[in-house]
Amino acid sequence: MKTERLVQYGLYLFLVGIGVIIGIAIRHYNDIPISDTINIIDVAALVTTIFLAVYIPEVLDRKLRIVRDKKKLISNRIDELQYLFGRINRIVQQSRSRQLHETGSLLDICGSRLATIIMLIDHAGMKPMLGKEIQEAAILCKRYRDLFAPPEAAEGEKEAAQFFLDEEERLYNAIDRATSLIIFKLSDA
Repeated sequence: MKTERLVQYGLYLFLVGIGVIIGIAIRHYNDIPISDTINIIDVAALVTTIFLAVYIPEVLDRKLRIVRDKKKLISNRIDELQYLFGRINRIVQQSRSRQLHETGSLLDICGSRLATIIMLIDHAGMKPMLGKEIQEAAILCKRYRDLFAPPEAAEGEKEAAQFFLDEEERLYNAIDRATSLIIFKLSDA
């Protein structure tokens, strides 16, 4: 951030130096015809051009950078959420069981990350644009978490375990698609 300011001031100094050099060159070659009258339209155009040359980089670029930073923060949080769900998926598929202490902790973290993402989108003013996708991702995450609830009965344990693994994989892929869609729509905004 500080180096950006130094580069910016260096550019301003460079432009002032160019202006001084042009002024000296014009003074040195004073046989250039110069009008003795001042045209108010030309002065207004000059003032407007100078104003826009300063306003656009200073104000609009700063606003665009703030929006870009907000999008990047939300995108990074979604990436973290996707990584956590991917980690849970790998643990479950490797152990072939839902009775893992680590998955419970990771599911708690995922819930917290999702709440943070929803809050960031709300504060960034992007809820109208991403509300439907966020709601869908939240529903999928809740279903995913509910899938890890203890089984009701031990009947058909092998079939129940296979159903759990299939459903876990299906929900994981659905969450990945939903969060990827959020990132895609976020980059479009």
